[in-house]
Amino acid sequence: MQSKLILILSGLTAGAALAGCDTAPTMSVALSTAVVGEDIVVSFNSPIKGKASNLHWITLQSVDAPDTLSTGRMVVEHGQTSARVRATESGTLEVRLHDRYPQKDTHLVARAPVRVLAKRDKADNPPLAVVPANEKECLDQWLAAQNLDAYGSPVGSVYAAVSPLFDQSSDRMTPRTTYLYAKLPTAKLACSSPAGQSAGEVRAPGEQPQPTEPSQRQ
Repeated sequence: MQSKLILILSGLTAGAALAGCDTAPTMSVALSTAVVGEDIVVSFNSPIKGKASNLHWITLQSVDAPDTLSTGRMVVEHGQTSARVRATESGTLEVRLHDRYPQKDTHLVARAPVRVLAKRDKADNPPLAVVPANEKECLDQWLAAQNLDAYGSPVGSVYAAVSPLFDQSSDRMTPRTTYLYAKLPTAKLACSSPAGQSAGEVRAPGEQPQPTEPSQRQ
């Protein structure tokens, strides 16, 4: 009886090890911008090697949401090279690919940022003249105007499991605004400057805030 139990445990361990040895696929989005109600199409660089002990699934989450969030989980079937997920809310989001389910409830292996608009306009991007409601919205508008993704890299950049926001030296996540301002000083000038934000202004890259005229007393 004991030897049979050892064999069973050895088999489970070997199966988990084999599942972990599968190379995780990379993922990209067909379009970097979508509209609420549209399907976001993602492609994988190789067919998904799903099995009962190692299911793959995707979800659409805010880039600021914890990696462990599994709301809206959609299983990707074995052999699929692409998948669709419906955009139900606007914002700076990302499609996340997980594997090793149900061994692990979440195990992120790839992410692909996408910007979801409330509605589409002629330029597919909100004009810079639109007054941002807050600093985060200002930053997202500025990134879109520069054709950069949520992490300040060229649109279409591919990301693996580890978030660009993860700081290995401190073993903590860096707030996205802090990360972007350190990476893109011009974005900080555009969105954190009191002179620019007091008027709700989103400036083009390199454009400096206009000096204010001193008030004249009568």
